[in-house]
Parts: sequence; C-alpha cells; structure tokens
Amino acid sequence: MADSKTQGTSQDLQEEAVDPAVVTFGSMTLGKATLFNDKAVKELYADYYIKSYYEFDQHRYMMPITSPGGFKGDKTAFVQLAAATCLWICDWTGDRRGGHPDYPRAWIESQNPNLVLLDMHYNPEMLELMADGVTLKYRLSGTYVYGFKDSEKTELHFGRPPWMQSKVNITVNALHMKDDLIIKTGGEAGGYDEP
Repeated sequence: MADSKTQGTSQDLQEEAVDPAVVTFGSMTLGKATLFNDKAVKELYADYYIKSYYEFDQHRYMMPITSPGGFKGDKTAFVQLAAATCLWICDWTGDRRGGHPDYPRAWIESQNPNLVLLDMHYNPEMLELMADGVTLKYRLSGTYVYGFKDSEKTELHFGRPPWMQSKVNITVNALHMKDDLIIKTGGEAGGYDEP
C-alpha cells in the first residue's frame, strides 16, 4: 500500500488537459512605407546573418628597450615597418525552409575599384528534413576576404538581409564616430571624472 507521500507525488506529476494552440496562416499585406521586399512574402527564412570585420593593420612593431634607463623616458619603442593596410572579412550564413537561400555575390573590382578579392569560402551544409516529411531545410554559409588598395578610403558597411529593400543605406556614417565611448577624454591629464 502506497503511503500518502507517494500518492501526492503521483498526482503532482499528472498532466492537466490543455487546449491545443491554433495558428492561422493568411496572406501578408505590405504597406507602401515598408522596407520589406517581395521576398518577405514568398520566402521563409529561419535566420540570416552577415558579419563584417575590418582589420586596419598599422604594421607597427613594439620592442622593449634594452637600456636600463629606457629611451627618451619610455620603456618601449615602436617601429613602423610598412604603410597601413586594411582587410575586410565578411562572414555570412542563411537558413531557408523549402528552397535555397540567397547569398551575397562576391564583389569584383569593377564594382569598387578600391577593393581586391583575396579569398572565398563556401559551406553548403547537409540538408535537413522538417517534421512534415516534405519540407527541406537549406543552410549556406561562406566567407569573403578583401584587401583595400588605399586603407584611408575604406568604407564600412552594414549587412542587409535578402528580404529588405536595397534602397536602405548600408554605409556606416563617420559622423557618428564619437569621443569618450571607449577612452576617457577631457579633465585633468591622467585622471578620470567621477560619474
């Protein structure tokens, strides 16, 4: 015979009856002011991501000073080995159900004379079959590596997903570059203002 403690535990584990969720699918209407394009209606993306890295290499070498007294009051010397350069490394991935995802075309020199395409990587991943037994899941990923002929003319860009209209400005605005965001400026030399 089960004691009252065991009976109470069994009752606690019983599932309560819950009404099933109802999801209604209908046509999507896009207003005139929307930044969606037709792909937002026709294509189903689970996720899409573009990440860019811009590496500005100053080609400066840091060397410790061997003299006990340092050099000009410093303990470290810096040597400029070459002119500054910039690499743009662009990683992207797209996951679409029921069809191949769109992916960014590698820029060629005629589209931006300051860019040189150095390397391309593509990763078409294994197909997955969804729970309905019919729909296929496609994921395609890749990486592009570019070099800039003149690093001082480098433009930074945001990524744009395929369901957003191309009229969106994706160039990073240099006017939004601010002081005081990562290095404290102002106040007394060598000191920081209290918050």
